[in-house]
Amino acid sequence: MGLNIASANGVFSYTGDGTSGLYIWGAQLEAGAFPTSYIPTTTAAVTRSADVSTSAAATRAADVCTLNLPSLVGSHGESLWNGTEGTLLVRGDVNALSGNRPLLSLNNTVNDRSTLYIDSSGNVCADFLTSGAFQAQLRPGTVSAQTGFAVGVAWAVNDFAAVRNGGSPVSDNSGTPPVTTTMGIGVDWSSSVFWNGHIRQVLLFNRRLSNADMQALTT
Repeated sequence: MGLNIASANGVFSYTGDGTSGLYIWGAQLEAGAFPTSYIPTTTAAVTRSADVSTSAAATRAADVCTLNLPSLVGSHGESLWNGTEGTLLVRGDVNALSGNRPLLSLNNTVNDRSTLYIDSSGNVCADFLTSGAFQAQLRPGTVSAQTGFAVGVAWAVNDFAAVRNGGSPVSDNSGTPPVTTTMGIGVDWSSSVFWNGHIRQVLLFNRRLSNADMQALTT
């Protein structure tokens, strides 16, 4: 490495005036594969402190989505929500089996809601609660951590069913579905627990699909 001093016209031979001197600021020479931060010095050598970056710690909020169901309309203005029957299909995976993790929830009040969740044993659970009483509790099978799955849930008066990965439907033919107004994706608004994994697709139908349709759509 070399350092050359030149005049304004590019001549490297410079006699100077014998008094003015030369000031060089910020020059630093060091051995290594990359330069470190500048070390300001005056008349003595200085040991540079370690380069440290700090920032305020923050916790990211959970990725959740809520929808106002009565306001959902199609491209022609038709309502996409039916308060008395419907079908939900969801594809996703769970990172780890830990507690009850809500996939989807249809809510009105804490006593009127439907929740699709995975419990700590990997069971797919679909619960329908009306006026504080369970109308149906469906368990169509289990899932494994970090393995994709597809689940379908359908409901109408005296006609509940759930399907996992195109398997045999589990049904309950007695009960009244709750009247709900809000859908939570990855959250049950009545609790502070969130989904732990990926939700890749959610399909909502404003009618009760047949069990055969649910099996085909979750295969």
